[in-house]
Amino acid sequence: MSPHGRARVRHAHATSAAIASTSAARVRAARTRAAETAASPTFDFAFFAAALVLVALTVLVWRGALSYYFSQDDFAGLARARGLLPRIGGPIRWFSNQGLWDVMRPLGVASAWPYHLVSLTAHVGCALTLFAMLARRYHRAAAFLAAAFFATHPMLFTEIHWVSAIGDPLALLFALLALDRALGTRGQRWAWPWFALSLLAKESCVLLPAVVWAHQRWGARVDRLAPPRGNETGRASWLHGPAAVLPGLWAIALIGVCVMLAQANGPAVRNALTATPGSAYAFGGVGAVAANALTYVGWTVNLWLPTVRGFSDAIDRSVWPWAAGAFVLFAAGLFVRPLRERGWIAAGVMYAAFLVPVLPLRNHTYHYYLAAALAGVAWGLAIAGDAVLVWAGAGRRSWAWAAVGALAATLAINGGALGRKIEMMPFAIQDLRADPTIDRARIARNVFDSIRDEPMPAGSTLVFWSPFATTAPPGSDSATLAAAPEAYATANLRTALLDGLAVRVMFPQLRSVSFSSPRAHPAEPARIALYGPSGRVKLYTVAQIDSFAALAAAVSH
Repeated sequence: MSPHGRARVRHAHATSAAIASTSAARVRAARTRAAETAASPTFDFAFFAAALVLVALTVLVWRGALSYYFSQDDFAGLARARGLLPRIGGPIRWFSNQGLWDVMRPLGVASAWPYHLVSLTAHVGCALTLFAMLARRYHRAAAFLAAAFFATHPMLFTEIHWVSAIGDPLALLFALLALDRALGTRGQRWAWPWFALSLLAKESCVLLPAVVWAHQRWGARVDRLAPPRGNETGRASWLHGPAAVLPGLWAIALIGVCVMLAQANGPAVRNALTATPGSAYAFGGVGAVAANALTYVGWTVNLWLPTVRGFSDAIDRSVWPWAAGAFVLFAAGLFVRPLRERGWIAAGVMYAAFLVPVLPLRNHTYHYYLAAALAGVAWGLAIAGDAVLVWAGAGRRSWAWAAVGALAATLAINGGALGRKIEMMPFAIQDLRADPTIDRARIARNVFDSIRDEPMPAGSTLVFWSPFATTAPPGSDSATLAAAPEAYATANLRTALLDGLAVRVMFPQLRSVSFSSPRAHPAEPARIALYGPSGRVKLYTVAQIDSFAALAAAVSH
């Protein structure tokens, strides 16, 4: 081939390569523009429609919680509001353990659905806030799927069914609002009061400053801080810019920790450092931290109806393989550039920071402690979804929303079905439920319904009594009865009623409520509440109980 011909060939190859490179660049630019358009911060009709669907999915999954009564510690909150227990002695958890109960006291105790509605509303608020924050950063369809994952996650069952756990969704809601302001382009100082409200609800999000820092360092493009250039930003920018909010957040967190350590009768954090191993808030060592971490991460990803075999609040070794898979998946994402550029590391820090405060607890491993941490998982899911949709050139195409809608519907169906399974799991004793929150709410409801119409004058004394209160056989002598341990059914009912305090909350005219052993003989004028394991009660006088005992003795002879 002549030199002129070879030159023409080289020119053709170069032209082809340039065209190919230009085409690829145009495709990438088109995909980027499509993603940015889909992630528009404008709250248009499509956004509100997606938000309404998100609310509907959440309510459909968790609507069953509205039908349950108060459970266990709920009666302590009601008692504090009614002066039957000392009020919270400090600001930490005051909002959720005192203020809420004070405000809702006029609603009475005939039904708990208004309280459950507040819990459900707080959870919906968290889901909507997440959706709004994620939709400003990622493809709107990916943001919707991530918010639906959070909203329907079945491990949050107790948070929504137990009014006393309302501190968790409230703390997360205020923490998300603080995060939104801290990462915003204006009004950053509003992050400080929102964070303070989060600590007033519960201390679970005390490491929010670390989350803010991680998003500023490794988060989405709009969240990253540009390095300062001399003094060109001026004093006003230092006072109002994104970098200025962090010192204030750390100061609030430090103050919150100091208050927790000094508070007398709040969450008992002060006593945790010196607690004995058997106490509720005792700290464990490295082994406890590792076991809790593996359990919580396992619960995070094992959320499927066919694979969840139980719902016990304890270290769960059966989910540790799930946790190992989750760690591998997150570590692999660190090597994927599109994930890193979108904030994969920041999402991981968010999950860890909101989980760290509960990891050292030796005796408290609860599913609903995942409430705040799941926001970090949702953030990571939005990142992965955005990367996939941009790679596929989804933009505003209908197929992307169809696929996301199908996945969200699957999550909702799974969450509802698994929630119903947890709700109905039977216990070894007939008429009892395996989940303690549900079981004790049913017991309290039965007690209330059994005696609400009984005449009980002001100043009455009520004694709960059962011949089967111990494990001793019926007819045992006094020594055998005294040595026999308390039967589970009795211990469970005592716990459900907080040793009688719950009954005093239900019926304020009662002067005292107590439990009596089978060998004790209550004195007049006490009323005797003869009870069964499920909380169904029948009231008798002391004379009637004595006549029953005499008749039973005569028949046995």
